[in-house]
Amino acid sequence: MRAQIQANVAAKAEAGAAPAAEPKTPKGYVMGFFDFKCPPPEWKEKYAAIAEPTIEPYGGKFLIKHPVAPPLVEKMGAKAGGSFAPEGQQTGQMAFMLEFPSFDKAQAWFVGPEYAAVLAVRDELSDFRMVVVEEHHAGADISKAEGSKLGYVLGFFDFKCPPPQWKEKYAAIAEPTLENYGGSFIVKHPVAPPLVEKMGAKAGGSFAPEGQSTGQMAFVLQFESFDKAQGWFTGPEYGGVLTVRDELSDFRMVVVEQH
Repeated sequence: MRAQIQANVAAKAEAGAAPAAEPKTPKGYVMGFFDFKCPPPEWKEKYAAIAEPTIEPYGGKFLIKHPVAPPLVEKMGAKAGGSFAPEGQQTGQMAFMLEFPSFDKAQAWFVGPEYAAVLAVRDELSDFRMVVVEEHHAGADISKAEGSKLGYVLGFFDFKCPPPQWKEKYAAIAEPTLENYGGSFIVKHPVAPPLVEKMGAKAGGSFAPEGQSTGQMAFVLQFESFDKAQGWFTGPEYGGVLTVRDELSDFRMVVVEQH
């Protein structure tokens, strides 16, 4: 009798249980840097005005549109974030990131006819370095106060050693430095074809000026605010791993704020 009662209770609980939530589709992103070949107002009028509408049919929107070069930071009234590139190199004058509902949507925009129609103008007026990547952990949103903006650290890097050695000697000590600042990865995506294949990642489009490259890996860290991102970037925890970072890899990265 007792067993029957327990069975009935279990059956009722199972019948009343809410269905399991379906896993969220990882978002797709197009991220990178660009430099102006003309005055920014001319670039905005001749290129941005025709390029930005091309993302609409694919559900795209700007997540990041942030100046990096100090004169542009001051002129645009943006927050001045930390930046880093190997000696004698630069990240880019502007950092950007487009968000799409999925990787397939991001890739479709990147290779689609709408964006293809503006490439000649893009390359005449600017130098872009950009890649199509996928969200690292779908649904891992950071809570933030209403009206506030998230902070990000985004960029690319190249290995100077085999990736397993880099992971063991650098990533193992660098990633824990995010904890005190509430940072987390939203992008950790290979760009170089051999790495894409080895890691079983999706192969997204990429572009860089002739003779140049974006980087072997793309990454984006998300924080609850710009100040948290900047605090991590300049903090003692991350400062303690910089020697190892620069020994084993070449990074190009910036601290930026949500658009």
